[in-house]
Amino acid sequence: MQKNIARSLAIGALVLALGLPSFGSVASASVTTVKTKITKEARIAARVEARAAKIAAKKARVAARIAARQAKGHKRTLPGKVVSVTGTTILMSKGNTTYTIEAAGITPVDRKGAAITVADIKTGHKISVRGTVTGTVVTNILKLRDITLPVSTTTAD
Repeated sequence: MQKNIARSLAIGALVLALGLPSFGSVASASVTTVKTKITKEARIAARVEARAAKIAAKKARVAARIAARQAKGHKRTLPGKVVSVTGTTILMSKGNTTYTIEAAGITPVDRKGAAITVADIKTGHKISVRGTVTGTVVTNILKLRDITLPVSTTTAD
């Protein structure tokens, strides 16, 4: 109510200052305010909806990041056991997954770091490969190491 009186007085002063004809000694104005009541349930529903939208946006960002990483491949080191060797392609198992290693153009090393050939890697050997993993294919190999223990050749004296 005090706001309405203050507005009326301000309008009356403005009318007098501008010299406009007044409709009496005091100009009056009426202001109608409409308040809409928002129920507590509606506020809660709006918050829940906003939170769900925020979570959905975050999940979409994470999914896009994962898809981009898988598309370009991910460099990592995988240890495993050799299943088979065919030319420069090695099949290696790690857990329940079999990886295909494209070993063309690289020089594998043995446990001590000495250079070996792909033909020296045999079925059953334990190996470690570092390269770009895309699905179950390992390419762009940075390092291929045969980590199987060397056969001990001791002679009886």
